[in-house]
Amino acid sequence: NNAHGPFDIDWVHGRVYFTEADEGNLVTINYQSTQGATGNLVYRVAWGDEIPATLQGGADTTPESILPTDSAVNEGQVTAFKDPFLDKLWVFWTSTRAGATDLYYETIAPQLYAVPSNQR
Repeated sequence: NNAHGPFDIDWVHGRVYFTEADEGNLVTINYQSTQGATGNLVYRVAWGDEIPATLQGGADTTPESILPTDSAVNEGQVTAFKDPFLDKLWVFWTSTRAGATDLYYETIAPQLYAVPSNQR
């Protein structure tokens, strides 16, 4: 309750994401657990760095690592689009990493959530 902008719920990890419109705003989250318990929690929306959530068994859902940088470069605007035939994203950008402006690209197939073990 009391959100000024749109919000997104991550049911797997129990997180709620808000837009900048709600930063500093007090929101009430009403919930009902799987055991039937209900409650209301009041939070102040604030910026927080997202950390990987560790699932049972120790596997991170979003493994992240810091990319090493040897020197400052001029990175161009990133453009991405979904491949219409495969479950991948194409990402294109320009960079001066090699000393002159060049076009770079890659494909990524992010697994945003772990596949539940009871799903086939």
